[in-house]
Amino acid sequence: MTSMTEARLHKKGFNDITAEEADALLMEGSHVAVFSVIRKGKGPFSVPVWYEYRDDGNVYFGIDPPGVKARLLQKAGRATITVQTEIEPYQYVMLEGEARFLTEDELKARGETVVSMMSRIFARYLEPDLVERYAAVLPILAPDYSMVQLTPSRVQGESLRVHANWLPQLDDLPKIREGLDKGLSPREAMDYAKEARSAT
Repeated sequence: MTSMTEARLHKKGFNDITAEEADALLMEGSHVAVFSVIRKGKGPFSVPVWYEYRDDGNVYFGIDPPGVKARLLQKAGRATITVQTEIEPYQYVMLEGEARFLTEDELKARGETVVSMMSRIFARYLEPDLVERYAAVLPILAPDYSMVQLTPSRVQGESLRVHANWLPQLDDLPKIREGLDKGLSPREAMDYAKEARSAT
């Protein structure tokens, strides 16, 4: 079962990412996310963050409250996280929604601490011995470090596979246009053209 629901996954075009692809991209590997939050009179404030995406469909990451990220997030109450790949298939997924700091009581109710949550996040990006050392020094270097929970209300992304079997032949373009004129979606029109070519 995927945590990315179809209700939140916004469909916008030809290369829409599927819920399964979005979950895999967010959960697997060590992709660094880009955290973005609005700021008055300027473009969005965007910085890379390490994160964890859980089965509950939420994204978790840490912030040091004295920083700019924390101040802007507290004011906006919403944020965007974007994750992408840099090799084929080229994919990205963008999650936008409410973002808030978890209280100590909430962490205790979950049987968690900032250190335990950040240790899992560190484990995605660091070697085991560095995880332990980083987690041990975190309360010393950043005693006010806090966890943020982003609950996506809107998700969108693309999955682009650029290879010979995926791309149509140039001779297929008239049939693709014909398919579009018949009311087919772009993907359906491409399949329509390929079927027509196979039949000849």
